[in-house]
Amino acid sequence: MFEDKTTAPSSVFQVLPKKFLEECRKSGVSSKFQFKKCTSLIKSSEWRDELSLIFICFVIDTRFIEKSETYNLIKSCANYLAECSRIAGGKDQVRHDYHLKPRYAREYLEIFRTKHATRLNDQLILAIEVVEGVLGNLPKRESQALSHFQLGMTSEELYDDLRPNTLETLRSLLPQDLQFLRATIFDPDYKGQAPNRLLLRFLCQQLTIAEFSWSVHLILYAAISLSKDKSQPSIIEKLNDTYRFLFFLDTVNYREDSAFDIRTRVIPKYQNEITRTLASHPDLRDYVVSWRAVISLGLKIPSAHQKKDWKDIINQTLYKKYLQFFIIDQFIFSSSDELQNKLTTYLWKWKNSPYFSQLVLLAIGLVSNQEHRPASAMHIVRGLRLLLERVAEEEMGTLNAKAILKVLESSAPDDPQGTARLMLLATAYRGAWQSQQTFLLRQQGPAEMPSDLLLPELPRSIVFSRQENSARVLRQERRQSAIDRVAESWDELHRWADYQLVALRAVMLAFHEVTWNQDPRYAPAPQPLDVAISGHGETWHFTIWTGKLFHSHAFRQQTESNIPEEHFFLEYRGVSGVAEPQGLWCADLFRTWFCMEAARRFEATWGRSTEWLRSVDPGVLNLGRSLSQVLRPSVKALQAQGHPVPCIFRPESVYRAALFGALAMRLSREGAHRGHESLQLRNDQDYLFLHTHRDQETIFMKLLPKGHKGTRSRPETPAYKVVSVAALRCLEALQHHRWLTGEESSASRMGKAGQYAFQVNQRVISLQSLNVCLRFLTYGFGMTSQAEPDRVLNLTSHLLRYGFAINARQKGIHLDDLALALNHKNVLTSAYYGRPTSLQQRNTLARVARQVSGQSMSEMSPDLPEVLLDDFWPLASHGEASSFEQWLQEIEQDLERREMALIQQMRGLS
Repeated sequence: MFEDKTTAPSSVFQVLPKKFLEECRKSGVSSKFQFKKCTSLIKSSEWRDELSLIFICFVIDTRFIEKSETYNLIKSCANYLAECSRIAGGKDQVRHDYHLKPRYAREYLEIFRTKHATRLNDQLILAIEVVEGVLGNLPKRESQALSHFQLGMTSEELYDDLRPNTLETLRSLLPQDLQFLRATIFDPDYKGQAPNRLLLRFLCQQLTIAEFSWSVHLILYAAISLSKDKSQPSIIEKLNDTYRFLFFLDTVNYREDSAFDIRTRVIPKYQNEITRTLASHPDLRDYVVSWRAVISLGLKIPSAHQKKDWKDIINQTLYKKYLQFFIIDQFIFSSSDELQNKLTTYLWKWKNSPYFSQLVLLAIGLVSNQEHRPASAMHIVRGLRLLLERVAEEEMGTLNAKAILKVLESSAPDDPQGTARLMLLATAYRGAWQSQQTFLLRQQGPAEMPSDLLLPELPRSIVFSRQENSARVLRQERRQSAIDRVAESWDELHRWADYQLVALRAVMLAFHEVTWNQDPRYAPAPQPLDVAISGHGETWHFTIWTGKLFHSHAFRQQTESNIPEEHFFLEYRGVSGVAEPQGLWCADLFRTWFCMEAARRFEATWGRSTEWLRSVDPGVLNLGRSLSQVLRPSVKALQAQGHPVPCIFRPESVYRAALFGALAMRLSREGAHRGHESLQLRNDQDYLFLHTHRDQETIFMKLLPKGHKGTRSRPETPAYKVVSVAALRCLEALQHHRWLTGEESSASRMGKAGQYAFQVNQRVISLQSLNVCLRFLTYGFGMTSQAEPDRVLNLTSHLLRYGFAINARQKGIHLDDLALALNHKNVLTSAYYGRPTSLQQRNTLARVARQVSGQSMSEMSPDLPEVLLDDFWPLASHGEASSFEQWLQEIEQDLERREMALIQQMRGLS
């Protein structure tokens, strides 16, 4: 299949995924004739890359026992994809999010040439799930290469709605007495470390799949560990290890497989740590006792193993003669399936629940439909069980739509957590009812099936109580306040960023001029560095250190020091020259890397953890792990001698982060770039071009807009954004910086010199890191939101788009032109982005009142103090705007000349 150059799949199958093809060779097929039939079918299809991936995955996948059925499955997938290509007008026009959906085959059955479109779609769904399972076990590099040929997942129409990955949802999983546990993430006044997405997903989904009694203990352990600033990856590791052991204990009584013998399991390593963590909180004494009981029971070996299958579960229902019909001669019900193992375990655990027959029918439908992943299916079953329990408490009679609506609409206006829980239950019921209807349409069940066994259809949409203080409302208010502050401080914010970039650029150039021809291994002594900041009227004082020199300075003697990195770094020593010096605006941030007291002071001042300003990408705004580990004991030695914590940082990474932040700011000033659009900026003539309009030259960049990733199956026309002259100066400064640090020359020697602006070590940074750089550059601006006056504004690239749109509308830009600048297809979206702030609305009301009455504002309100009148007027406009731009241009040109002279000097002596 790979040797035929005319019809072979993409060469990526031969070159990159070696482990993938090795696994394919190891796995055999039951018949070489079947193998040849499959390869012949694949080579004759326009979808040969996708079908090749599906075919090899089925050969590798050990769960797919019937290898002889591979040909029929590949043929079904090929026929369905060919029909989609024909209907869409070509393979390149097929949309994965539309044509491959299950409902597409049902709704457009008449335009398919075959009458088995639904069955073909089911086969395609099975194939996609197998591909996902195989790619998840491959090395990351190989799975990324093969993902280009992976078809979009079609069986998860409700999965996104059933992922409760929020702190509000996590709180709802706890008992009432723990939902506002003090000094943890559940405390409304908590300002410590917040859980990341991975930890929230584990707590909200993995721990609640079967709703075990010990889930609460693990949630509490995670909450207390976060409040103690423990590493979140280590928390997840400990939770996962304990979870696997305890989940096994709860399911071992239902399994008789020898592989699940309790004596072969390793006792969890972290049970004592979890006990100590729970005991450290004074409000959890009862839960410490119950946790010890869980562990003590878990360490006992069960006396017998007894497996429960579908027939055993159906025998526990009231309608077993009807439910048995659906599993008779159904090959799909297998004891080796992951979802069915979880379902049977869960159902047996809750066999005494009210309306258990309806729950079992739903579980059978979920297995037969194959439209949900195991996690999604389990959340539907769990949500339906909780809902049916509430219905049974309210209505002891027959299950009907009226009783369900009554329960789902029972929240009070002052109970936001209750509304959040009911929303999840409503989503689960919607998924359960749709899955039941799909199952009944596909199956020819008994005609006399009682109506009590079926879930009733709700006659109308559910109306939830509006929560004034719910987390969703508070988030909306906080977001709107942040947008208003960015828009109202638009000019001042950009000026501040320009000032800070000029200051750090001067520091960086002075640092390179001193150290470029010195070897840090032979530096005899620390060197002072005084930098005059143009425009600020002040001088910043630094000391240039090496690791060994700083170690000797800390310990006052020549002791042995194992320094893995030999680099120069800076210590900020203060500022002089003005009465109220600005100085290094991020000094308190750098101190947090070495002192816990400084980190706590930072969090108290800024209302956030220090992780808020740190980056996940190496080389962007960090000291480097090895250097910080070496310097930390030296800093502690200085503290022991009574010295204050020094402000130490690597100038290269700090300056790079400032350049990234300033470049993103300047792109947003005239182009309103999205975050991912800024990351596409290249220093390449194919992506940057000059356009002349009315003798005015404008520079544009070519990019792929939002939602149009330009994949092989969905080629899209690129969009264009304006790149200002100020942004180009930042781009040139980045190139100079790469030459000065040697990154550009080393990459050229290795043949990896990339053209992207936002990249470190030939890797483009993430959007999260870009936002960190923005927050770092505007760190000292002191911009807080009205909703949270004690908390610094969380500046992001998307907030800058709002600020651009609001200021554009204030300057009279037409809505259609604004939509083009923002790359919005709908002008209503642009109108939403450009809506006036609360201050602008008050200004408009005041202006209208003056125009109607013919009076000035001072005449209308003579008794109001001037402080109150300031809120009714626009922000004071700076008259020296042109002079500031001229000053900035002169300073940057001077810095560029000095940098180029230094680069030429380095090239001449290299």
